[in-house]
Amino acid sequence: MSGVTAGVKIEKALLGFLVVLGLTIVALIGWVLWSMYVPLNLFEAPAVWRVRERAIHAGDDLITEVKFCKNTDLPAVIGRMTLGKDLSGNEYIFNHPNITGSLPAGCHSKRLAIVTLAPNVRPGKYRVIVTIRYDYSAFRTVQQNYMTEEFDVIQ
Repeated sequence: MSGVTAGVKIEKALLGFLVVLGLTIVALIGWVLWSMYVPLNLFEAPAVWRVRERAIHAGDDLITEVKFCKNTDLPAVIGRMTLGKDLSGNEYIFNHPNITGSLPAGCHSKRLAIVTLAPNVRPGKYRVIVTIRYDYSAFRTVQQNYMTEEFDVIQ
């Protein structure tokens, strides 16, 4: 009789272990799906950033004024690309190296030298596309795109 009782106890313990293991796996799958698909608002800013001076010279810094709220302490990878047309209608794209931003969480109002224009940029109308990327988890990267107002490069 004691052998049968011991077998029942082992079966109950094994069943309890399998139930806990199953619930843990379901919770883990739920967390992964949630972290992949739930919308995250890590950075809030206007879609178009104001340019401090509408006419700048090639080689100068482009200064933007932007109010934003950062809702995380994660560092951001910031990509920038200048695109536009010179006075002859030729289109140009200038990629700038990525930088890492590490402002603290909270709302800020900043003047940012977003890019230094290359000295060989031809006069014309341009804007800068700004991409802010957060590596939220191993399963999720959050990326947001912004742009500056159009500005003129003058001689």
